Amino acid sequence: MAAPRMAVAALGAPGAGSTTLLHAMYDVLSLGVSQEQSYYLRAGSAQADLELRRVWKLLADEGAFPPRRTEKPVTHTMTLRDGRADLALAEWTEHADDGAEQRLDESDTVVLVLDGGVLGDPLDDTTRVRAAGLIGAARMSFLLQHLFGLRREQGRPYPSIAIVVTKSDQIARGPDKSEERLIRDVRDLLPLCFEPGTHTMVCPVRAGVFPGAQLSRVDPELVSPRWVHLPLLFALMSRLERLRADELAASREQEAALGREERALRRRVGKTLGLVGLAALAGPWPYAVVRGGVAWGVYAGGRRMRVRWTGGEDRDEVGRTRAAFRRAGEALGRPGKLLPAYRELMRRLGEVRERIREIDEERDDRSRQIRELGAHLAQVPIFLSGRRREPGARAPRHPSG
Repeated sequence: MAAPRMAVAALGAPGAGSTTLLHAMYDVLSLGVSQEQSYYLRAGSAQADLELRRVWKLLADEGAFPPRRTEKPVTHTMTLRDGRADLALAEWTEHADDGAEQRLDESDTVVLVLDGGVLGDPLDDTTRVRAAGLIGAARMSFLLQHLFGLRREQGRPYPSIAIVVTKSDQIARGPDKSEERLIRDVRDLLPLCFEPGTHTMVCPVRAGVFPGAQLSRVDPELVSPRWVHLPLLFALMSRLERLRADELAASREQEAALGREERALRRRVGKTLGLVGLAALAGPWPYAVVRGGVAWGVYAGGRRMRVRWTGGEDRDEVGRTRAAFRRAGEALGRPGKLLPAYRELMRRLGEVRERIREIDEERDDRSRQIRELGAHLAQVPIFLSGRRREPGARAPRHPSG
């Protein structure tokens, strides 16, 4: 099975830390993370690998943060692997403040990067408006409304959403550092991300534990990235869940089509066999029966044939009658010719039904990969249509939820 492609779009206000997130994520995953299952990230080329490492090295060795991006969107192509094989070809695009709507519709996951320095203190009626402006909540909401509207018109599911709160070390110093408080503030600022049909993760991350929120240079000894790899793992899990749901729907459609074909073939077999019945498939085919001076042929090709003859039980006449019906049966199609087609159809139908059972019972490879990813993501809250997702719950397939 070829590794699927997945497109990830990252949006964030200037200074939120979206560029730092990318480079920290690549550094952590290029070395590998392990929890029941290991995951690794590899850049698309040696040159791209060197550039991604160079930018992170400036922070890890010299304490210098990457420069803010103000130019056009930049796409990084990387391969995400587990310990066995390639899992996905990821296209991670850092979007500038303008023009993002042109490419968001191609995305499987949208990553909204929020400045945790703004969310360090609990929000109230006074601070909420200012915080919304600083994190770019209005712009993000506009882009999501545009994207959700397009998906509804096309009958396609919404992209999954990863809300990444950077600088979580600043939140930890606040008067209320609880997860519930952070989730409440995020929902107040971006309620669209928790509407019916959405699949949303809220993930606080950090590049290190630094003394202030707005710094251009820090002590390299304080660099200690945490949870920066989880947004990409969430994007992969969401992509695999959608592929599994699509495969299940396609298998059920195939099952229905094969069922219709099987019923049509069964009717054809029944018409061809006529009085002889289905049991004749396994035995000799009697072409004619001579009774009362009349030779009756069984159903052949859906038509019963009758031939009259004069005289008594003349063996030659009976033989000629049988030969005539034999030729008619060969011309119209013997039932025996339908048996291999019927057997092949039932074999295919059995395979499709077994595949449906595998997916429903989560015995397929994709379900195994999803479970392994879920073990990594169990430490962060994930929501389905605004409700906190329980372990093992499936993501919604359709905008209606």
